Amino acid sequence: METMNRIELIATAGPGTEVDLIAVNPDGTQQPFAGAAGHPIIVTDISIQRETVLPGPTLFAVNITQKPPNAHQLRWAFVGSISQNVERSFSTGMVFSTSFFIQNAIEDPGAPAVIVRLWGFTD
Repeated sequence: METMNRIELIATAGPGTEVDLIAVNPDGTQQPFAGAAGHPIIVTDISIQRETVLPGPTLFAVNITQKPPNAHQLRWAFVGSISQNVERSFSTGMVFSTSFFIQNAIEDPGAPAVIVRLWGFTD
């Protein structure tokens, strides 16, 4: 029987940027994330929040984009005006077998950065 390992990833993306994910270790330390070849990542939960506290709702456009060879493939997107965190669970999980990144698709330089946290499993 294969053992699944929990994984937590985080990214902070300013307006109009694409950023790679950082792995959060069980002791809270962080390191650049690089998925291991042949070991897919199964994302089960996501949390999106503004980096700064602002009054009232703010428009968000956050994408998870995968990088298969010679392409960029949008896998999940949230677009909406929120004043609190966005929390979602994926009942069947989203499986990634190649690298992926977070994009803050809001181009307004005055918009807040977003912090995106992903939880899931890898084998």
